[in-house]
Amino acid sequence: MSDALAIASRYKARGWNPVPIPYRKKKPVDDAWQTRDLTEATLPKYFNGALQNVGVQLGPRSNGLTDIDLDCHEAISLARYFLPKTDSIFGRAGKPRSHLLYYIDNAPEGASIKLTDVTPEGRRGDCIAELRMGGGTKGAQTVFPGSVHESGEAIEWAKDGEPAKSNFAELRTAVTKIAIATILIRRFPAKGSRHDAALALGGFLARAGWEINGIRYFVEIVARLGGSTDAPGRAKDAVDAAESHSRGEKVYGLPGLIEFFGDAPAKKVAKILGYTGDRPEDTAQWEYSDDHIKRSLGLDSSPPDESPPLQDPPPHQTSELPPRSSVKPLATFKHGEVRAEAMRWVVRNRLPETGAGLMIGQWGMYKTFLALDLSAHIMLGWSWTGERIYRQGGVLLLAPEGANSIALRLAALVENKIAKRRDEVTFDPERLPFEWTNSCPPLLGKNPLPTLVATAATAAARFRTEYDLPLSLIWIDTMATAAGWKDENDNAEASRAMAMLRDLSTATGAVVMGIDHLGKNAEAGARGASAKESNSDFVLTATGNKAQDGSVKDTELVLRKLRDGPQGLTIPFTADLVNMGQDEHGELVTSRIINWTVQPRSKYRSENETLLEKVLNEVLAAKGKVVGKIKMARREDVRNAFRDAYKSEKENVAKAAKDERFRKALKSHDKIKSTDIEGVEYLSWLEDEEPF
Repeated sequence: MSDALAIASRYKARGWNPVPIPYRKKKPVDDAWQTRDLTEATLPKYFNGALQNVGVQLGPRSNGLTDIDLDCHEAISLARYFLPKTDSIFGRAGKPRSHLLYYIDNAPEGASIKLTDVTPEGRRGDCIAELRMGGGTKGAQTVFPGSVHESGEAIEWAKDGEPAKSNFAELRTAVTKIAIATILIRRFPAKGSRHDAALALGGFLARAGWEINGIRYFVEIVARLGGSTDAPGRAKDAVDAAESHSRGEKVYGLPGLIEFFGDAPAKKVAKILGYTGDRPEDTAQWEYSDDHIKRSLGLDSSPPDESPPLQDPPPHQTSELPPRSSVKPLATFKHGEVRAEAMRWVVRNRLPETGAGLMIGQWGMYKTFLALDLSAHIMLGWSWTGERIYRQGGVLLLAPEGANSIALRLAALVENKIAKRRDEVTFDPERLPFEWTNSCPPLLGKNPLPTLVATAATAAARFRTEYDLPLSLIWIDTMATAAGWKDENDNAEASRAMAMLRDLSTATGAVVMGIDHLGKNAEAGARGASAKESNSDFVLTATGNKAQDGSVKDTELVLRKLRDGPQGLTIPFTADLVNMGQDEHGELVTSRIINWTVQPRSKYRSENETLLEKVLNEVLAAKGKVVGKIKMARREDVRNAFRDAYKSEKENVAKAAKDERFRKALKSHDKIKSTDIEGVEYLSWLEDEEPF
């Protein structure tokens, strides 16, 4: 069976109608696809072994399958704010996560609804988003994973689960918000006029019939992604205007929107919303007939009004509560209809597949060395700190601080760690799937997301082409340099910076980590605002005891925070000095590599077990011998070290009592094993997998 036929068969088994499409094309092979229902028996006729793309027909022939096609990076970033959650998402390296699938059963007549930006003179406006539903007798189809885009990029699943159930009104509303938000973000004013621009936007949306909470949420997103350093403040400005409008006071309308966002963009927004002009005697421009209410709720399959309202009428229009039938309920999930899924990981129990997190530590705690070590394990698919890599992939590092040392540190890693397992590497270790840059647009600057996403997309395309790997991890080193703080202690700024990392993760499908400094009080976590950690999905902390001469001992990596995963693990490591030859003046050149000397341990160990771990680590480093791939130490040496290190409130603890505590700690510890070699007992860490 050919690859295309196998893929088409899988789609057919899911209740979707496959469409044959030429290789690296998006138009079907003929015009009969709109009325053709392929079966298992007829599939081989159309998928006959040649290189082909595989499409899927949308609409009734595929059980109401509907595709939201997000055609620009702004739209992809906005999806998480407006579209309902779905477990069926795909895209390509240049536009990851750009297609989201849903099931609807009330699609109106029509193949699709396409929303575009301002139309440049002489050509069509660029598409922002398209709702493809294939309603009625109109056909619509999309090229699906297993195909190759005309650019040569593979079309791949980001989440290959079941499409969520929705309705036309919900998706139409979400796509409309994404489109107008994109137009406004692209023209969001420069610093100095943002306050007035937010007032104008709030007044316009209030005149268009939006309710206040919807205005607050929408304007904050537009302001943040448009580069505002005080998005909550701009949202408040918009709400102030909306509340003034509700009191009958004069506020900005379409002329104000034109003044701050430009004539053509403002009129485009008004056209998409169906807003025909400012009429003081009619504050809301929508008609709320019973038929319209039904269509807004997705209860009627008849064609909707050309521009359905985005929100219910403002409460000020009536002194009574609106009729029950005119209030649109929130979308809910029904138990039994949503599949329960386990947490998705890049590194099991360490690093989620997507999200935003931090690697924090004081100066000199080897944070960047740790970042490169983690990166190497992800690139090579080797287990890290005792846990498996679930998503092997390439790594992108944006390093506005310390980029000059990256090449040397990578070389040290390759020569002194990766080379020892050269036979396990499937590509040239001298050319790892790793890219870095010494610059990063300020995270709190004006609209940095498009530049960040474009940089990631370029790296992702190379990783896919040269290594057949996705982009799995993006680093920002350091947050102190990359954020562009005005006040690092400002929680609002910290929240926006972390939200930018999360937006980057959403747009690229990679997990994003910022490297940051610890505050003076290490227990309080990252330096500056507490919102950094509270808005992080996970936090890794590098700790150690630093002497006055700058040397560091007792280094550990602590899993400080991990949503939906284990927390509190402490993983000791050493940052070992390695010789990298001589420079042009004959001086010694050195670097460091990370070695994980023990298995991770829980913080809930007894005092004696914790002491045993410490002394075993020390004896392994000083006197250990390697047997096979496992480093071992004589039990007698470990016991003697335990005696010397044991402390008690009693001045004289008998040697026999110390030995008894050692024996009990060894017996109860589940990660230390004993091995007899030629009559001598050795202790080692229990190895569940290969060394890390």
